[in-house]
Amino acid sequence: DNKESFKNQAATLSVNSAAGFFVEPNLEYLLAYIGNNYDSFQKGGFSWCCFFFGDFYLIYRKLYLVWGLKFLIRIALFLSILVLYINSNFEMSWLILILFFFDFVVEILPSFLFKSFYYKYASSKVNQILNANPNMSKKELFDICQKKGGTSIIAAVIFFLILFWSSNFFSSVSEYMVKNETRIRNLTFQ
Repeated sequence: DNKESFKNQAATLSVNSAAGFFVEPNLEYLLAYIGNNYDSFQKGGFSWCCFFFGDFYLIYRKLYLVWGLKFLIRIALFLSILVLYINSNFEMSWLILILFFFDFVVEILPSFLFKSFYYKYASSKVNQILNANPNMSKKELFDICQKKGGTSIIAAVIFFLILFWSSNFFSSVSEYMVKNETRIRNLTFQ
């Protein structure tokens, strides 16, 4: 059913090409890689899914390295706030407010850039697939693009379960920090 939908979209876009509109080379493979939201990603703009679902949406769209980069940025923010707290007289409430502000920026910025980024990412991945498999048939290439691209609900569910499980750990750390604020503040980094 999806293959027919992609072929219909490709046929419509081919008619547009014959009428003088620009059509992406390897369009059929790009449609297979991206899925049903091809038009939305091609146009770009703000991604509500990325904004509301954030990390889950990145995992769902199989952008594991992008999620990893966001995760490392968040860890760096958290550690810099912790070091600032230990080595200064800032109150924890101000530092948490600063942390939330920067975390919001880290969350909203990808929402503005996601659609155009994903379209370029998908185009480059399709080109890599086509260059790596020059002797395969169109059907085989189509199947590879569909398998490598698209979405993974299973990865998003596993991510959710890991996040849910690890939230107990982070709440324990936060509780410890609040209870032992004076002891933590007396620590210094050499």
